[in-house]
Amino acid sequence: ELDNSQLTNLEKDIFEGLGYNEKTKKYEPKNIYQRDIFLDAYVCEAEKGLLGSDSITPHPHPLKNPIPITFLKILPKVYFHFQFDVKDCQVGEVIFKSEHKIELFKFLLQQHGIGAKTRVGYGQFEI
Repeated sequence: ELDNSQLTNLEKDIFEGLGYNEKTKKYEPKNIYQRDIFLDAYVCEAEKGLLGSDSITPHPHPLKNPIPITFLKILPKVYFHFQFDVKDCQVGEVIFKSEHKIELFKFLLQQHGIGAKTRVGYGQFEI
């Protein structure tokens, strides 16, 4: 289990490409060949089509004139292929292998989702 400092270092390593230098006690940019790279995700299958529409209806006043706003959404049963080029890294004394990072990304996609409106069911993924 990571403490807050190690977790911060791991976040900076993955998302900002910064490594913590123990000698200088500073975060420093990593060489591009040492950084994790998030490649494009693409649709690999769509069982019932790719896009559909949905609406939200904000009410400026609780009893008058709802204003529906229609927007595009990705339909259920659309399968994506995510691509990452991840590297091993060291956070303090802990070494994270690339396989560990892939498992972390899977966990984050399943538990937190991506994009807007994840609290109401959008952007949720199953592996």
